[in-house]
Amino acid sequence: MATIARGWLTSDCVTRLSAALLILTGVLAQPAKAVPISYELDVVGTNASGTFAGIPFSNGALVLTFEGDTTTVVPFTVQGTKGPTTGYVNLLGTATVTVIDTVKGTSVGGGTILPSAGIFISVDNTNGGIGFGSFGVPPGSANFPGQVAYPSGMLVEPATAVATYDLKGSARFTGFSITCVNFPATPCGAGIPLPTSAGELILNQETIAPAVFTATVQAVTPFSSLTAEAEVGARRFEVEGHFSLGTTSNGINPLSEAVTLQLDSYSVTIPPGSFTRSKLGGYEFKGKIADVWLRFFLKADTPATYRFQVEGAGAGLPELTNPLTVEMTVGDDSGAATVISEDR
Repeated sequence: MATIARGWLTSDCVTRLSAALLILTGVLAQPAKAVPISYELDVVGTNASGTFAGIPFSNGALVLTFEGDTTTVVPFTVQGTKGPTTGYVNLLGTATVTVIDTVKGTSVGGGTILPSAGIFISVDNTNGGIGFGSFGVPPGSANFPGQVAYPSGMLVEPATAVATYDLKGSARFTGFSITCVNFPATPCGAGIPLPTSAGELILNQETIAPAVFTATVQAVTPFSSLTAEAEVGARRFEVEGHFSLGTTSNGINPLSEAVTLQLDSYSVTIPPGSFTRSKLGGYEFKGKIADVWLRFFLKADTPATYRFQVEGAGAGLPELTNPLTVEMTVGDDSGAATVISEDR
């Protein structure tokens, strides 16, 4: 193990992980149906150290999770000196962290990583890397892609295991992880504070540690019914309707779950944590996503029945034509209806 670790830092593997976790250009590619997905990285070695909520720790192991949706997976291509590198990234979701003291067998601390940390998931099909990055920003930003190996990136062994993986399906990979600010520079930079609900987490440079990455697609429970009416115009739409949860549903929580609306070729996912309580009761989101201004309102009439209103306008909208398929997904509950829209 020690021999592998030393060689890993000074061999071609550094180049592989560097390329594997760099994300330099992306194009949105929305699938036809929203599917909730959970990612987890278990760094099972004893090398993690740093401070959590101001309390130093060492001999730590990390458990990182990310609750997202397949509609926010974005492909990327990197033009490097040795040719193109391709892969996928998921920038939108809710991440958590747990630090475990492996000597005492107890938790050092844990909590939800706040959205300002910009946690993202990336996979490189060309070089065999996968992992958790931070301070991720959209393509075109001066700071894109962010810190690709902080809090932890992983080199998959063998690299070919992720050659076709697109972050949209259930999977399990093993390999070696590293925590490094400004990767692949050596030595790594000082740890950057990651804001969490339990206080700031600062991770020191981590030497190579064994790790396991898993992805689990969540089963979707169909609505028992969904009805809708729609009006469409030039780069504008209004949709309103009702839906009832299926009898086996575990309920919905727009405050902590992703909400996806699809109108034919147009699909938008509102990330977990984006909705707020409305003064009218229920939940509301107002904001701009991909050049479309949105207002989204959800309210329960009973514990199992909801009404919704959505308005959208902007250059990012494609032309919408009749008949119009309306699909709504909240967490792991989903339904669809076909309507004849009114033009305006």
